Amino acid sequence: MTKRQREFDTRNPFIPARSPVCNAAQTALLFCVALAGLVAALISLAIQIAGAAQ
Repeated sequence: MTKRQREFDTRNPFIPARSPVCNAAQTALLFCVALAGLVAALISLAIQIAGAAQ
């Protein structure tokens, strides 16, 4: 019979938790990249529509 691994109630002290500031910065960077992609797509679409109208 194999040994069962013990489950610890405490977190591993050698793995530091991320601070709320780091989580907020990561979220902001993620949304900035998504927003930049949407803006680029809208500008590209506007250029094509303006070119077709001429």
